[in-house]
Amino acid sequence: MRFIFGLIAALLISSAYGQTAITPGLYALTDCMDYHYGAGNWTKRTGVGQGSDIGPALTDCLTAIRGSTGRGRILVNPGVWLMTNPPTTSLLSGNQIEGFGSQSSKVVYNQSGGIAFYFSGSNGFTGGGIRGLGILLEQGMGDSTAYAIALIGNSQYQPDQSLWEDLYISALGESYWWETFHVDGTARTVPQGVRVGSMHNVQLFRSHNVGLYLANVVQWDIVNVGVYVGMGSGNDVYITGSGTQLTNSTQVDAIRLQYGGQLNATNCSKVRVNYVGVC
Repeated sequence: MRFIFGLIAALLISSAYGQTAITPGLYALTDCMDYHYGAGNWTKRTGVGQGSDIGPALTDCLTAIRGSTGRGRILVNPGVWLMTNPPTTSLLSGNQIEGFGSQSSKVVYNQSGGIAFYFSGSNGFTGGGIRGLGILLEQGMGDSTAYAIALIGNSQYQPDQSLWEDLYISALGESYWWETFHVDGTARTVPQGVRVGSMHNVQLFRSHNVGLYLANVVQWDIVNVGVYVGMGSGNDVYITGSGTQLTNSTQVDAIRLQYGGQLNATNCSKVRVNYVGVC
């Protein structure tokens, strides 16, 4: 019998899709990899662009979650993991990806375009988010068009009620993300925008367009978030919208928001950005 993060293997139960869950709706990435590739047939990232792609394995476990508990969580074991093909967006929505700390569990995104983690709120699967994870862009991507995290839905569904905590997003070598964290809820006006989100203890490095972009977000709190070491406007923060009451950001509280460029607060209301001290 082996242990998974200190949990006794006897807790494992089989799912209808063949993976094993620690408890219903809770999976370890290593078990997802074993299921997809076969035990002993995969590796963590071993070098630039080298290692087994975790994307298809994540999709396998997300499929199992969607077919059983609907929403759940995947634990990313400590180590450095390679991801070339992102997990399926419609399955990722509503689920949580959780590492063992942003300096312990790291995912290296191996593409110069696309979105590493794309939450859309598809079919009403709100909630979810990412915590305790480092997300790095692979070396050799240059000034890419890749996004680390994006929350973009449609006129009916948006990725509401999400949590983003203890994240370290950066790039390796001379690579730069296009944007590190991008939220755009302007497609939905009833109910308005991307609603009720929290960002806590998040560091966003090495963008070359915008570091943090929030458009038509409603009831978001931002605590200890920093945007650093970007190229040009990659150090900027946007809290904005499309210019109408129901497409503009509102009810946003930002405490200790740091940025190396400019704060662009336009097309918004009831937005408060605080950095209050006595010395």
